Amino acid sequence: NIEPHYPDSLMFYTAIILAGLILESSLNAAVFSEFLTGGRIEGFGWALGYAFINLTVSWFFGYFAFRQLWSLSVAWKVVGVISTIIWLLFLLVWNLTVATVRASFESFLDKESEAIDIFNNLDISDPGSILLFSIGVTFGAIVFVEGFRNDDKNPGYGRKHRNVEKYSDKVEELITRMNEKLKKILDSYLYILKKDEIAIQSGIKSNLKAHQTRTKLINEFKN
Repeated sequence: NIEPHYPDSLMFYTAIILAGLILESSLNAAVFSEFLTGGRIEGFGWALGYAFINLTVSWFFGYFAFRQLWSLSVAWKVVGVISTIIWLLFLLVWNLTVATVRASFESFLDKESEAIDIFNNLDISDPGSILLFSIGVTFGAIVFVEGFRNDDKNPGYGRKHRNVEKYSDKVEELITRMNEKLKKILDSYLYILKKDEIAIQSGIKSNLKAHQTRTKLINEFKN
């Protein structure tokens, strides 16, 4: 029975992820374009593919896996710990692999290097590869954190609470409409009652006036 910590809108976090995707791809495009005939445009395509995998996997683990640490179930807490370790390994290995591919990009494009060779010879001694690795790890970590923050940390609580709020708003809206209709009915009856009251008051005055006239005529007759 606690207040949830989720945003009113997910647009901000969606914008952060998209901005990270474009920014990371733009920065890495220059690094890849050195070895590509298509220049910056082709380099941006390669960088976009690597950044998309980097950021979507990071967002997935941040959104679904890391918040399991707050679960009431011990089993899900263990899943959260294991998933977080898997994400850290992925973040490092993936970006090391991309940086190594970039260091030997020409041989990679010519298919002279096999995938197994790249994994066996992870190397980021090249300045461009170091930049690539740093950018990948930084943006991956940012998206991981934002993926965790874009809903309540307790698994499923933000979604459930939003449903409660949605139906609470509907009930409140229904009650408001019902009260408005009841007020209209009440106002219509009060209007009719007011008319009847005016008619009665008018009848009383007319009757009183008739009695006064009768008394006056009796007195005149006596006189």
